[in-house]
Amino acid sequence: MKKVRRSNYNVDEAGESRVIDGDEEFNRWSQEGAKRQAQKGQPIMYVKIKGIQPIRSRIQEMEISASN
Repeated sequence: MKKVRRSNYNVDEAGESRVIDGDEEFNRWSQEGAKRQAQKGQPIMYVKIKGIQPIRSRIQEMEISASN
């Protein structure tokens, strides 16, 4: 798998947190877990799920962003 780079940011070295629009309890849980698992100085990549359907095919649209 090819590494994706944007500026000096390497996605392979980032932690990950999924965020669902309108679900603050899940978002808090996901972000806290990502922070606990991230190593010191490791950026966290946020995958924002903008639309969700029933279990069979839930993600309709998403956006990915990063923080340091």
